[in-house]
Amino acid sequence: MPEERLRVVFLIVDLGHGGAQKLLTWIAPRLKARGVEVEILTLKEGPIGMRGAWDLRAIPRLVCALRKFRPHVLHTHLFHANVLGRICGRLAGVPHIRSTLHTLEGPPWHRALDRITAPFGDSLEFVSQAVARHSGRPGEVVRYGAAVSAAVKSTGSRLIVTAARLVRGKGIDELIQLLPRLDGARLKVLGDGPDADRLKTIVHSLSLRDRVDFKGWTDDVAGEMRGAAVAAFPSRLGEGSPVAVVEAMMCGVPVIATDVGGTREIVEDGVTGWLVPPGRLEERLQWVFQNPAAARAVAERARAVALERLDIDLAAAHLDQVYRGV
Repeated sequence: MPEERLRVVFLIVDLGHGGAQKLLTWIAPRLKARGVEVEILTLKEGPIGMRGAWDLRAIPRLVCALRKFRPHVLHTHLFHANVLGRICGRLAGVPHIRSTLHTLEGPPWHRALDRITAPFGDSLEFVSQAVARHSGRPGEVVRYGAAVSAAVKSTGSRLIVTAARLVRGKGIDELIQLLPRLDGARLKVLGDGPDADRLKTIVHSLSLRDRVDFKGWTDDVAGEMRGAAVAAFPSRLGEGSPVAVVEAMMCGVPVIATDVGGTREIVEDGVTGWLVPPGRLEERLQWVFQNPAAARAVAERARAVALERLDIDLAAAHLDQVYRGV
């Protein structure tokens, strides 16, 4: 008889715009290419149809969906999916439940509820050592990285590009407020979110409408990075392993990022980019503008490292082995 194909269900809150969501859209087709049957379920959309953060009516629907697909592995991502997925996976009789922790953010009760439901799971993974330390629990660090993209060329302009979900704490307001002190610099913002209107108000108040371009969400990060002098990531949040930083490195664009969370596990200061304390980007931005050749050399090293260590195909191959092993 033919060997039964491995079946994996990914569970996540939604497939909106965010680093974890982007990782799943990259990982799923790569696993399918390896012969794995993959299903992505979301709490908010599709058959689960969760209304509100703790809609208990979603539990029987999720259990039913899992029983119908009969996965060998249920792999959950993000807090709500981790908690509900463990409970529903056990009720559905899934053989192995794996959860991924992506961030250092979240109130104390998130950590408490995550720990309470942890015994219902079988394995735990973290996107960085920083997240693992923050969790304080045993598990595996899996560096997902990013999809490989072509290198982009700088045109010598003073274009700063940033990419993020626009929420308070991402530091986009800091970049906007720096522009008047960065002679000739322009800013392109890739992303959207609840803080967008406030940020646009700051732009108008500083008369910077001709120097700041809000591009919204894009699947073509490499294309939007074209011509950039630098990619800046000024987050003040507990970033687990910021996907946008890896994407910029893959593009061969010089990277400046704040030294928060697991970012230092991606960027080696002065070697593959620059790490600065939150609120201290200006000096390094000025240096990059004044030393474009040296900045490009750092960016080329970063791209080489990203291609060698942070290609998401490596993560897909590793997960394939993990799933088959359990």
